[in-house]
Amino acid sequence: MLETAMLCDLRSAKIVAQHTFLREKVSPSFIQDILEKFYELEISDSSCHQITVEDRNAIVCRITPNLLLIGLSSLQISEDELQIMKQMRSELTSVYHGLSRPRDDDFRSIVDRIMRKRITICFLSSLHPLSSDSTGIAIQEAILDYGDESQFLTRPIPIGPFAIHIARISPEEVPEKSWPDHLHDVLTFIIVLSKELDDAAVINEIVSRIRSNSKVPILIVPSSNEFLERARKFEMDLNLDLCDSVSPDPIDLLLSVLPIAGFTDIHEELAKKVWILPKRKQSQTDETTKAVGHQAFFVVNRLTGRAEYSYYYKDQSHLLSLAPNLVAAISMFRINSSDPTGTAVLRMGNFNYAMIEKDDLIFTLVTGELDDIELIRGKFAHLPELYFEEPPPPIEDPTNLYKSPPFTLKLLATIPPMNLIERFRLVRVKELDWEQFADPLVQSFLKMVYQSIDGKKTIADFLQVSQSGLVIGAIHLLLRLGAIDAQLKVFPDDIPLLTGDAPENLYSLYSHLSRILPKIDGKKTIAELAKEVGVDQQVLLTVLTDLYKKGVIRFIG
Repeated sequence: MLETAMLCDLRSAKIVAQHTFLREKVSPSFIQDILEKFYELEISDSSCHQITVEDRNAIVCRITPNLLLIGLSSLQISEDELQIMKQMRSELTSVYHGLSRPRDDDFRSIVDRIMRKRITICFLSSLHPLSSDSTGIAIQEAILDYGDESQFLTRPIPIGPFAIHIARISPEEVPEKSWPDHLHDVLTFIIVLSKELDDAAVINEIVSRIRSNSKVPILIVPSSNEFLERARKFEMDLNLDLCDSVSPDPIDLLLSVLPIAGFTDIHEELAKKVWILPKRKQSQTDETTKAVGHQAFFVVNRLTGRAEYSYYYKDQSHLLSLAPNLVAAISMFRINSSDPTGTAVLRMGNFNYAMIEKDDLIFTLVTGELDDIELIRGKFAHLPELYFEEPPPPIEDPTNLYKSPPFTLKLLATIPPMNLIERFRLVRVKELDWEQFADPLVQSFLKMVYQSIDGKKTIADFLQVSQSGLVIGAIHLLLRLGAIDAQLKVFPDDIPLLTGDAPENLYSLYSHLSRILPKIDGKKTIAELAKEVGVDQQVLLTVLTDLYKKGVIRFIG
């Protein structure tokens, strides 16, 4: 299988465009060896020729008098690969004819389209996976990332030398006769064994219908480890191929399926080491590469698939662009939790999803790393009741905080974006245009809380007042609107805990930082750290306050 394609300028003996499916880089000396073999053959025409260098096979073809197309494979060159190189040669010749400098984007596009092996996989799975259905979640996420509502198959998922298109259908959608073309094009069918698809008679009928209409492999995959032994039984009884890997990660799922279905001899762990794999859609921005804190909250109507209420915890949330697909995906989940609170917590990609369902509404918190899942469960269980006390009206633009209903204050009081520890001192920053608020109750309550902030009161003081929960919710909304700020008071008996890496510029600003950070273990007080490190206590208070503001540490308690 071809793994790398390159364009070499014969005048300078340099690579001017390349595209590879492997992590390993091609060395200049290897290119030089290929060119020496090429010149030894005295090739003057545009035909394709095979060359072997260092146990790797290459195909070389002239594109123009000065451009050489090189295709590399670690396996024996097949006739199909020769045809692929000839097709690439033909297209590249027309693209680069008369160009003094090849365009790398054009080259990559052509190589991707022609050289990647196209695979179509159809999963027979529940369209509404339970939170315990890891495989179903992986399929759901792949469709969320690469799906096209108007097409049976997803867009290609680039995995090493493969372009994988997937589809998902329910058992009822497998016809007995007269198969449509899109099913005839499928190269592998995969049955996901789960609580929804577990009946032996149903699975036997599915297998029978597939085998009556297609000769492609049929795999069976457990939705969780709970179904592994039962999957082994179906493997034996129905002569299926078993993939025993269970993961909610769509890339891991596809990597484990490829060798079982006979598409490659490279197993999952080796593939992760040698192939270039796609980055997850949710991890292509700094915000989601390391998701921290709460991201969004939705109340999704299962019947309509739409959000009745939305709140984004960040102004420029990456979830804004994903919201329509994300809400639709949430509406398809079926909550199955053994937890007394009725709250299911599952992980997809870089986010955790806490969900609870009541009266066909799915209350969903999208959050990053969970410090205390049980704490989230306990708080989350009360939200439906708070919501139904005064259901908010539909809001056309949920990012407009001036349209916030009273429930937003309840939400922020129950599941706040950050913990307002008691030492925070609140100060006013700017007066808001109070007339902009759509809800009069929210307007008057926020204004009352704002006017009570005098630059001296701490969070501890506000916790003593009546309706302290709503007051805390109002404080969070005022902070988000930029009307107030919270200033930290740090004391010698506070205990710091590392939560992130310090920016490089802080090391030059604070000369003792390299000695301070290794001593922070979540047990020592600031006074004890100052004594152990040999730094003045006031200086350490200043340093740790700055570290806290930059998210490097937090304080316990």
